[in-house]
Amino acid sequence: MASMFNQKYGISGAREVHWTLRIGVARDRNIRTISLSQGEYTNNLIERFRLQNATTITILLEPGAILTKDQCPTTPTQLQDMSGTRY
Repeated sequence: MASMFNQKYGISGAREVHWTLRIGVARDRNIRTISLSQGEYTNNLIERFRLQNATTITILLEPGAILTKDQCPTTPTQLQDMSGTRY
């Protein structure tokens, strides 16, 4: 199967994976762990939305809170109020 991938895509799987699908991969063979990180992706988003100088705030959300689609704005007034929100 590995030879099929190599023929079709030019990959052999012989090297250590450091990046895949924009996710950083770090492997520690001594303690048998694999860590995944999206730090680079996060930094790109910060730059894209010009948030380098943004300050952080804490928004209290009760642990275990369940958010549902039913809580989304539905009326024209609610939709207008949320129109400038990027999330």
